Amino acid sequence: MIVSRDALEQHITSRTKLIIPVHFAGAAADIGPIRKSADDRGIFLVEDAAHALWTQYMGEQVGVKGTSIFSFHPIKKITTGEGVMFCSSDQALLDRIRQLKFHGLGVDAYDRQTQARSAQAEVLEPGYKYNITDISAALGISQLARVEQFNARRAELAAGHAERLEEVDEILPLRVPAYPMKHAWYLYIVRLDTEKARLGRNDFMRELKQRNIGTGLHFRAIHLQKYYREAMAMQRGMLPNTEWNSDRMCSVPLFPDMTLEDVDDVVNAIKECLSQ
Repeated sequence: MIVSRDALEQHITSRTKLIIPVHFAGAAADIGPIRKSADDRGIFLVEDAAHALWTQYMGEQVGVKGTSIFSFHPIKKITTGEGVMFCSSDQALLDRIRQLKFHGLGVDAYDRQTQARSAQAEVLEPGYKYNITDISAALGISQLARVEQFNARRAELAAGHAERLEEVDEILPLRVPAYPMKHAWYLYIVRLDTEKARLGRNDFMRELKQRNIGTGLHFRAIHLQKYYREAMAMQRGMLPNTEWNSDRMCSVPLFPDMTLEDVDDVVNAIKECLSQ
């Protein structure tokens, strides 16, 4: 969900140390005003860019400015098998992350200055083993060459979904943001008007499964998960907009190997489910 600066500022207090805006399903959050709010108050900002590989905001790739984290999980647009990419324009922060992610060593295993392993490397502080493997990195690099091709195909399929779903009154479209951005279409989300459909989202997903159409439920409201309910006393009603959307959304198939005939199959199955 896209957070406005005004909505964000209502929740900033003296205890706020970090803001994590989320780029959702391939669409960019309106990060400019959010970043200004954080900068004005000296609050650190990290962009959750797990869905935003090759997404653009105001003519720039997400991740070019500030600090962001991308995901290369097997279901993402490109994969390294598992792992993430940390990006930052803060050189001191990058140096610290490089040190912590590989045992706290004073240099990386591969020293870019000498193009070899440094014989003088020593542990400067307790660190972790958080580096991606060379084999995984090679897989990711090989897929990077195809990102634009993947994106173009995803955009074509997303347009096909949108065009065909316009005539389905029970599906509420997600608005594409009006500010300058380029959608990367990581997911295609449908939002069910449960009142018109007389069908709950979970039943809707089950009906589609019976018609051999897989769906995904990615975004259950976090504050209603068991841990947060029990450990932090969170409950329904605290975030009504989040809860309303969480109860109605799921993703339908969108991947580069699909055809427009596959899109027809998905939309026809949706129509069948809603015509019962």
